[in-house]
Amino acid sequence: MPVSRLASGRPRHLGVSALVVLLTVTGCGEDEKKAQSKATTTAAAKSPPTAPRRARRPVPATRAPTRLGDTLVLPAANGGGRPPAVLRVKVASIRNPLSATPFQRRALPKGSRFVGVRLTLVNAGKSTWTGSPAQASTLLTNKDTQAAKGGVAGQCGGAFATRVEISPDSRQRGCLVFVLDRRERPATFQFSASAPAALAGEWKIPRRRR
Repeated sequence: MPVSRLASGRPRHLGVSALVVLLTVTGCGEDEKKAQSKATTTAAAKSPPTAPRRARRPVPATRAPTRLGDTLVLPAANGGGRPPAVLRVKVASIRNPLSATPFQRRALPKGSRFVGVRLTLVNAGKSTWTGSPAQASTLLTNKDTQAAKGGVAGQCGGAFATRVEISPDSRQRGCLVFVLDRRERPATFQFSASAPAALAGEWKIPRRRR
C-alpha cells in the first residue's frame, strides 16, 4: 500500500513520531522541575529556623560597694538632648539621727526619725549637669526596705535636694533628708543619675558604736 504523504512531501508517520518526542521532552522537563522544587522544600524543612536578630543592649558597669568618705565616678544623664555628664560623688557623712526643729518633728510619723546624708558632687565631665540629687538617691535599711524621702529637716534638704545645676569643674555640697522607723538603721546609700543605663554607686554605712 502506498504511504500517504503531506503537502510537504514528508511521510505522515514522521510527524506523529516528532509529536511523541516533543511530549516526552516536555514531560521530562516538568518532572525535573517538580524534583527540584521537592528537593528545595525538603532542604528548607531540614534547615533550622533562623532566630530573629536582637539589638545588643549596653552592658552597665558593675560597682562594688564602697565606704563612707570614698568618691565614685558615675555617669549622669541630661535632659533636653544634651550630652551626659560625669559626676564625682562623695558621701561625706551620715547624720543619724538628724536634728530638727519641734515643728519639723511634729510632721514625722509616730515612731520615726530623720536621717541626713551629706553629699559632695563634682562635675568631672564636659557638659553641665542639671538634676535632682534627691531623685537620684536611695537609702536602704538593715531590714531591706527603702527609707522614705523627707523634705527639710535642720540644715538638710531644701534647694540642693530638689535641683542643682553644676557646670564642668564645679562642685556643690548639700544634705538629703530621709525618714526611718526607729527600729531600723541605715545600711546602704545608693546614687544613680543615669538609671537604668548604668548601675548605681553604693556606699556601705557602718553600725554606730554604742
